[in-house]
Parts: sequence; structure tokens; C-alpha cells
Amino acid sequence: MLTSPRRLQRSPFSWRHAACLAVLAGASAAASAQTLDYSLALTDGVVPDYHFDDGMPCNIHTERGETRYRTLQMQVTTAGDYRFLDAKADVAYDGYPDGSLGIYGGTFNPASPATHCVASLDDDQTYTLPAGVYTLVLASQNDMAEIPGNYRYTISGPAAVVLRASGSDATKSVPSLGGWGLAMLTGMAALLGGRRLRQRKP
Repeated sequence: MLTSPRRLQRSPFSWRHAACLAVLAGASAAASAQTLDYSLALTDGVVPDYHFDDGMPCNIHTERGETRYRTLQMQVTTAGDYRFLDAKADVAYDGYPDGSLGIYGGTFNPASPATHCVASLDDDQTYTLPAGVYTLVLASQNDMAEIPGNYRYTISGPAAVVLRASGSDATKSVPSLGGWGLAMLTGMAALLGGRRLRQRKP
């Protein structure tokens, strides 16, 4: 059966329309944004006379008095560019004090803030981060005048990061970068070993 000229004219438009929708859907799926809310209290850990400023590697200023900090584990599952935007610097939010973040490739020692430091943040920065597990140091840009206080950052990038409380059981169970491959190999070896034992049974 021959297709009518009217149907031939509609078909290219439908394909173009579907292609545009696919591109838009892919673009929206490629970027992810989430909020990081944290609070600081007088009972939290002490950051002695320094704060984090924008920089990669860490940019640490010793210009302020002591403040408080908490730590959080951040797992980056997809390598890429991640933007960290402080609510204090975002015109869409109001009423938040000035936050300060440190990104560490290992544990954080407040007496040696440069050790394991990957990057530091104040207002609005985009950093290229490899996939892996990081320690976030959640602090205040200013001194004790803003403690206690509630802070907010928006994290946007190619995929949502996984945030876990430091020291929790879920945190301890997360393998390191090399551990992912080792865990997969161990699991495959156990599976193959179980199959061989079942085959040997009479």
C-alpha cells in the first residue's frame, strides 16, 4: 500500500520532534543538583584560628578566631566537574551564615589542615573530582559569632554525590577505590568455588 503524501510530510517532523525530546531528556539527566544542609553547635570540634577559602589544593587562611566543624563522608560515583555554591553567595537564598568547606582525600586533623587536603571552598567554585570517597569538613567562614548556626551548600555535577555520616556503619562499609575491584574479584571467586563444590558432590 502506498503512503499518502500527507503522511510523508508528517513523518520527518515527528522524528525531529522525538530527537529533540531525547536530547533534552539526556541533558537533564546528565546534570544533578542537591543541597547539603548542616548545623554547627558549641559542642562540635574546634578549628583553631583558621578557615577555608576557595582554592585547589586547599587555600587556608589564618586570619580569624576559632570556630567549630563537623565531618561528613562524600562519595563521588562519577568523575567530573562539581560546583559547590554557598547559600550565602546565592541570591536565591537568604538568612544563611557564611559557610566554609574543606575536601579531603583522607582523614582530617584540625591541627594539620593541609594534610590530605584536596580543595577548599567558600562561596562558589567548580572543581574536577575523580571518583572516590572524600571527607568533607563542614565549617564556618567566620568565628564564634555565627555559632550555633545553620548552613547550606548546593552541590551540582554529572551525578548526585552520596553523603554519609562519618564513623557510621554505612561509612565504614564503603570500599576504597581499589577496594571496589578487589570486592568484585572476591565475590566472583566465591561464586565459582561454590559451583565447583556442588558439581563434585555425588
